[in-house]
Amino acid sequence: PAEITKSEEEIRQLQENLDNLTAQWEQLNQANLAWQEFHQTQLDSFKTKVQSSFPLENTTTFDDIAQNIIYKR
Repeated sequence: PAEITKSEEEIRQLQENLDNLTAQWEQLNQANLAWQEFHQTQLDSFKTKVQSSFPLENTTTFDDIAQNIIYKR
């Protein structure tokens, strides 16, 4: 019986660890999605501001814009 109790305790602890890790993953995933949305919003806003000075396409990256700024100087 002591062995069963020890095994049950180990299983309970593993389940608790899994629950905690799952909750942490969910928080990190939500934070990551929020960051991606923020980054995209900032990039879109920046593209809108420089659009009159540089030719931009939908596939233009931030690095492309930076290169255009450097070469235009």
